[in-house]
Parts: sequence; C-alpha cells; structure tokens
Amino acid sequence: MSNRILLIGIFCSCLIASLILTDLIPSFIMALLFLAMGTGLGFFIALSSNRLQQLQENEQMFIGLRSILMQKNRNDFNEYLAQKISRVGHYKDYHVILIGEDNQSKKWESSCEIIQQTKSPFLAERSQQPEYFKQLDADTKNFAGWPLYTDEKLDSIIFLTNFYGVPSLKKLYDKRIEHIMMLAAVIRGNDYLNAKESAGKERIFKVMASAWEQKDETFSGHSERVAELALLLGTKLRLTADECQDLFWGAYLHDIGREAELASESSCGESTAGIIEHTVKGAELFPDEECFKNIREIILYHHEHYDGSGPHGLKHNDIPQLARIVALADFYDALRFLSPQEEDVFIDHASALAELKKGSGSYFDPLALVALEEI
Repeated sequence: MSNRILLIGIFCSCLIASLILTDLIPSFIMALLFLAMGTGLGFFIALSSNRLQQLQENEQMFIGLRSILMQKNRNDFNEYLAQKISRVGHYKDYHVILIGEDNQSKKWESSCEIIQQTKSPFLAERSQQPEYFKQLDADTKNFAGWPLYTDEKLDSIIFLTNFYGVPSLKKLYDKRIEHIMMLAAVIRGNDYLNAKESAGKERIFKVMASAWEQKDETFSGHSERVAELALLLGTKLRLTADECQDLFWGAYLHDIGREAELASESSCGESTAGIIEHTVKGAELFPDEECFKNIREIILYHHEHYDGSGPHGLKHNDIPQLARIVALADFYDALRFLSPQEEDVFIDHASALAELKKGSGSYFDPLALVALEEI
C-alpha cells in the first residue's frame, strides 16, 4: 500500500513539474494541484495506518476475550467486552445487564424490552426520546444498548452512555462495535462457556496441536495465532457460529499431521508428496463422522491453491471455504513470524499483505484476502 502511494506521488509530481516547465499551467493552479495531492496522500497513509491499528487492536481484544473465557467467568467476560466497546465507540461509561440474573436494574427495563423485541441495538437521545431517560441520571444525554446473543439466545445487554466522539464518524464507530460484538458472540456461542464436553474437547485438541510444535521451537505459538486470525476472517465473512467453531479448531489443528509425519520413517519432507502425506495423516486422526467433517477438510485441503495447482488439485469453490480461509491465515503467519528476512527480523503486516496479494486468484481466495484487508 505504502509503495503504491509513493509511486503515485512521484508520478504526479513529475507530471506537474513537466507542465510547469512547459508553462502550460499557471503557478496558482500548480499550488492547488500540489495541495490536493498532498491532502490525498495524507488521507491514504492515514487510512492504511488506521487499518493496521484496527487489526492489532482486534487481535489483542480476541486474546483477552479468550483468556477470560478460559476462566469460565461470565461477569468478567462481559465487563471486559463492555470496556472495549465503550472505548471503541467513544462513550464515557457503560452498564452491563446479564439476562436471567438479578442485576437487571429497573432504570433500563423499558430499553431492555425494546431490544428483546427487535433483537437489534437500540440508540436513544434524551432530547428526542425523553421517555427512556426518566429513571436515568440527569447527566445521561444519550445511550446505545448492544445485545450479545449466544446460540441465538440473548445472553446480556451492554448499555453505553454519553457519546463523546466525532458525530460524523459515529457510523464508523458503530460498525466497529458491531464487529466486536459478532466476534464475542462467536466465542461465547455453541456451549463454549458452559458445556463440559466442549471444555474437554478443547483440552484434547490443544494437547494434540502442541505435540508437534514441541518437536520444533520455530513453530511455537503458530497454531494458536493461525486459529485466532482464521476466526477473525470467518467473522468478517459472516460465517455461522457452528462454522466459526469448526474453523477455529480446524485452524488450530491444521498441522497436526506433521506429528504423524515426524514419527514416520517414510516422511517425504515438504515436497508435494510430503504435503499430501501430512495432510492425509492429519485428517485420518479424526473419525469419518459428520461432526468432524469441517475439521477434516481444513486439515486435508489447507495447502490447496485457488487456481488448482495445489497438491490435491482442487480449485476455486471445490476447495472448502474454511480450508481456503486457513490457507491464507497459515501463510500470513508464516510470513510474519516463521520466515525472518534476517536473523530475528520479521516483516510487518503491510509487507505481508502485499506479498499475499501477489497470490490473489492463484494461491489464495480473493474474497478471503479482501476480508484480511478490512479487519
């Protein structure tokens, strides 16, 4: 992105300079052109920097949410989430209502009813809807109520009060809050929090994933990073809660076949035959049952190329969507953290994204790449 901006700037500067030298444009028009060009370049640089910062914030938030989730504490989870979205949305304060518990303050009762009926966020201004502010503090000028659903059931409502941001950017702030709430719903959904079976499965999967990582310290943390990024991409692509859960665990276990490969004396290395061997062996670790179908496909096909030149020869939509997402997340993490240009020197997000774009439509699903740019 930054390289393109630099090239465009150089080209425009040369073009304007040549026009000046040939006396084709007056000096005041020249000044306006340079001003417009500088403003445009500044805007694009700021936009690029903002996208990178947003991705880093989302990654940090996801790690924080998952660490709280592992403690199985509903109150802490919602408190952390409320802090994050109040900061992102530029609100001064927040109040968390846990559905089904005794903390449902009567002052929010009418607003909660609206949200439960519409199943949508509810925004109100004191000057326009005073009936919803009768029991609120006098200094509460406005609020936004955001519902959190888990497995299609209303889990909690977070009320944000007193917006202080730039009014013209409020839609952008709300979009970011919506994205975070979707991500939180995925993490909390499908018995992530309460089912003992899911907790047991999680422990088993993590042990399996870490087994081969311990064989080579280079890969330490690779599985978890790939899983976290894949889940961010899946959320951006509007996958269902079931698909996101399978995506997370499939990404977490995508290289599990390497452990089987390392234990085999007939390992073929990272040739095409070697890739097929470790993907097949990894997939064979799971029963051929419907509940493991997506995970098996991710492990089996995460090395496929979008144009069909991959090890199994699948192309385009013949490659399962979840496998296409993991393929991108896997390669991104390899560029960022597994392939230093020099000793202990890794490339940044912008450089990794530029490298991935070279493979758009050939190695990677273009739609998944767009999602990576936008998160």
